Amino acid sequence: MQRTLVRHARDDAFTPGQLPGFTYRDLGIADVTGGKFVARVIRAVPDAPAQDDWHRHDHAFSITYVTKGWLEVEFEDIGLQRVEPGSVIYSWNGPRHRELRCGGNLEILSVTSSAPMGDTTEPRAVVQHAKDAEFEAGLRDYFVYRDFGVNGATKGAIGAHIVKVVPGTHPHGQWHTHDLGFQFVYVLDGWVEFEYEDIGRARLERGSMVYQPPLIRHAEVAHSDDVVILEIVAPGDFATREVAAPSVETSAGVAQAAE
Repeated sequence: MQRTLVRHARDDAFTPGQLPGFTYRDLGIADVTGGKFVARVIRAVPDAPAQDDWHRHDHAFSITYVTKGWLEVEFEDIGLQRVEPGSVIYSWNGPRHRELRCGGNLEILSVTSSAPMGDTTEPRAVVQHAKDAEFEAGLRDYFVYRDFGVNGATKGAIGAHIVKVVPGTHPHGQWHTHDLGFQFVYVLDGWVEFEYEDIGRARLERGSMVYQPPLIRHAEVAHSDDVVILEIVAPGDFATREVAAPSVETSAGVAQAAE
């Protein structure tokens, strides 16, 4: 049975990777999803020369979110794009592109999938900027959600959004499950605490991530007023069911074993 996977920010975990001028921090998602999903934090090396050769990545689907800095990237299908903190790019079937310039200590979060998402067969890219996005009410009354449009674009195959706290509100702590095959959470700012039936309580801060296995029982127990969370799920539409909390003995034993 899959277990909940938590990773915290580590500056010493970045290593050279596929493209010169960038370093990569792997988040371990490939190991727990059998390679179906890969999640990495990618940083530009300071003063690295521009990598302006046209290239493509062999991904069926990818989501890239800018956490710091800026990047000018040119796509074959949508032309030159400047992305900054809060910008998101999602694409199908590896459209050809090239990275022209970057700055401000560029850092991005990248989640890719080898599984087709929706019925798009041609290479295609979509860009959404923070200034063009709105936050709306959603699943939890103490959160507001910025939808990336991925759910509609993939006809429900995958969903992705940013979550922020409604000021002055707090989680209800109800144990629940989601009917999901994949759930990935990355903390962009602030902190949040979850409790899981298999690993006990986990505090996630900026740069932390959690992979939640299908149907894992869990509860959100606390968060800061400034927490900002990026969440990616598959499928994009899913049921959430309230469940009973694990027994005190089970929770205590799991938490002790996880320390």
